[in-house]
Amino acid sequence: MIPSAMNQQLFRYGVLLLPLLVTGLMNSLQAEDAAGSGPTPKDLNLTFERDVRPILKAHCFLCHGEETELKGGLDLRLVRLMQSGGDSGAAITAGAHDGSLLWQRVASNEMPPGSKKLTSAEKQTLRQWLDQGAKTARAEPENPEDARFTEEELGFWAWQPVRPTEPPAPAGYAIATPIDGFIAAELAKQSLAFSPEADRTTLIRRVTFDLTGLPPSPADVRAFVNDTEPNAWEKVVDRLLTSPQYGVRWGRHWLDIAGYAESDGNAGADHERPYAWHYRDYVIQSINDDKPYDQFLIEQLAGDELIEGTPDGNNPRHVELLAATGFLRMAPDTTQTDDTIMDRNQAVAETLKVVGSSVLGLTVGCAQCHDHRYDPISIEDYYRFRSIFDPAFPLQAWKKPGERLTDLTDDACRAEIARIEAEAVAKETEIRTRRREHCQAIQEKAINAAPEAVRELLRLAVNTTADKHTPEQKALLDLHPTVRTIDWIIGQLIEYDMPAYRKFEAEEKTVA
Repeated sequence: MIPSAMNQQLFRYGVLLLPLLVTGLMNSLQAEDAAGSGPTPKDLNLTFERDVRPILKAHCFLCHGEETELKGGLDLRLVRLMQSGGDSGAAITAGAHDGSLLWQRVASNEMPPGSKKLTSAEKQTLRQWLDQGAKTARAEPENPEDARFTEEELGFWAWQPVRPTEPPAPAGYAIATPIDGFIAAELAKQSLAFSPEADRTTLIRRVTFDLTGLPPSPADVRAFVNDTEPNAWEKVVDRLLTSPQYGVRWGRHWLDIAGYAESDGNAGADHERPYAWHYRDYVIQSINDDKPYDQFLIEQLAGDELIEGTPDGNNPRHVELLAATGFLRMAPDTTQTDDTIMDRNQAVAETLKVVGSSVLGLTVGCAQCHDHRYDPISIEDYYRFRSIFDPAFPLQAWKKPGERLTDLTDDACRAEIARIEAEAVAKETEIRTRRREHCQAIQEKAINAAPEAVRELLRLAVNTTADKHTPEQKALLDLHPTVRTIDWIIGQLIEYDMPAYRKFEAEEKTVA
C-alpha cells in the first residue's frame, strides 16, 4: 500500500529513473492484447511488415537496402523487390522456403556475414512466412523510401501519446492503489492471490531500505510496532521522505543514468574533474527539495540560459543553475589531451547518448551512422536532435574541459580564503624564522668548536658568498668542513638534528 502522504514526493521521484514506467505497463498490456506478443510456431498469419522486416532490418538492410550501392544488386526492403531479386536472381519464392535463395543463405549461416547470425526463432519465422506465401500486411509503395518506417513501427505503444487508462479491478482482490489493480490483473490470469500482508517489523524495514537505502534503527522499529495511532504508517513515511538520506538514496539512480563521473573517462590520460561534486549535490538537493520533474530537466539542459545577466557567485540561484548544467558534462570527453575534430565529435555523441537514454529512454546513438535498427529514428532525426546542442558544443570553437570552468566563488568564501592564506603565510614565516635561528645556532656551535684564534675568520668566511672567497678563506673552510652556511644547514637539517627536522616538518604540514 502507498498512502496519500507519499503521493507528491515519492511518486515524483520514486519513479525518476523510468518516468513512463507505469504508463508503459498500462499501454503495453493493452498493446499486447491488441497485437499479440509476436509470431509463434502456430501463427498462420505472419506478415512481412510485422514479423519479417524487423529481422531483415536488424541483420541485412545495411548491405541490402540502405546504401546507395546494393550488395549483389539485392534490395530486401520490400517483398516485390526480393521477388524481382538481384544479381543471382529472385531471392524468395512465395509458398516454398526451400526454393528461396534468401532462405538457403540464411539457413546455412552464409548470410549475414560476420559472427552475428539469425537466431533459431528468427529463422523459423522467416521459414514459416515464406511457406505461408510471403504475405504483406498492405499494398507496398512504389518508392522503397516511402516504407522507411512501417505502420507497425510507428504504431508501437511506446510512440503513442500518454492517455488516461482505467486501472483494472479484478474481483476477489483487495485493491488499495491503482498499481494493485494492474498486479492483481496479472495474478488473476495465473489464478494467484496477493501475498500475505507484511507484519509491522518487515514493513518498516522495507520502506526504510527503499527510501533511504539504510536499515531502520531498533528504536525506530519499536516505535512503529508500538504506535497504535491510525496515521502511524504515514508518520514513518513522512519522516523518511524528509531525511537528507532520501535524496542520496534516490539521487544515485539519476546520477547513474547521467553517467556521473569525477574524471574525463580516458583510460590512458584520465584527468580528474575536481568540481563534479557540485552536480552530484545539485541532484541530491533537487530530490530532497521535491523539485518538479520538468523543472529538474530544464535546469540540467539549459540552466545557464535561465540566468539573467552575468553569473554571480553571491547569488545561490545562479550557482544552482550552473551546477545543474553539469549534466551535459558527464559524458566521457578526452579532448583535454586528445583534441582532434574526431575527439570533439565523439564527446558530443557521448553527451547525446546520455541525454537520449536518461531523458527520452532511447538509444539514439544508433542513428548516428544509419537509421535505427529497432526504433523508428532516422539518421536525419539524429542530426536534427544534435543541432539543438551544437551551440553548446561548437566543434570549430571548442573549449577543452578545463576551459569550461566558471569561477563562482562568493564574497564570503573569498574572505575566508584570504583569512586562511594570511594565517598560513604568517605561520610559514614564523616557522622559517625559527628554523633559520636554529640552524644559525648549529653553525655557531661549529664555529666555536674551532680554535679561538680563527673563529672570527671562520665566521667571516662562511658568511661570504663563495664567488668572493679569498684563497685564504677557502683553505680555512677546507680545514673546518663542519662549518657550513645557514642555507646549507637548513637543506641538510635531517643530518644535523633529526628531532628538530621532524618537528619543523610536522609544523609545515599544518601550513599545507
